[in-house]
Amino acid sequence: MTITRAMKHGIVAKTVLTTPGIVTQIATQLLCLNDTQENRAYGNEGVVNLYFSMNNDQLRYELVPFMEDIRLTVIKNRLIKNTHQYIEDVSNAKNSIKKAELVLRLFKYLCDCGDDKYLLGKTFAYTIGNQLDIIINQAYDNPKISHIVHKLKGYKQDLYHFTSWGEDKQNDN
Repeated sequence: MTITRAMKHGIVAKTVLTTPGIVTQIATQLLCLNDTQENRAYGNEGVVNLYFSMNNDQLRYELVPFMEDIRLTVIKNRLIKNTHQYIEDVSNAKNSIKKAELVLRLFKYLCDCGDDKYLLGKTFAYTIGNQLDIIINQAYDNPKISHIVHKLKGYKQDLYHFTSWGEDKQNDN
């Protein structure tokens, strides 16, 4: 069997990359490019591609900590984007019935996020708890939307641990 030059280079590259510690240094250097958003994305993409390009347990074991950070960043960015969109939709709604429907969707979304919502931070959790109380009081006073009070109270109960976690931050200050 003839080994071509490209095959030799591939074998050498794989040997170098699978040497313990080498891939960790490469990933660290890729993620040090954090001066701009574009470089951060490039570094993250490089680590992800490195992780999936080699079918080697040692290499993947070394990259797991980097991959977890990237996974959490992606989830947090998705949560921020979706939550921001819900809040913008509520702000742009013209009538109280439409706003109430959108508010219910926002709180349902937060409940459906599970433990990932903690990535949004304690200040956000504290704000959500306060806003939920304000919205419940407003719903009591408005006969057009008073029918949603029981749903809001259900969401308040579902988000209790999250909002309590946020209150801990405010009590620390």
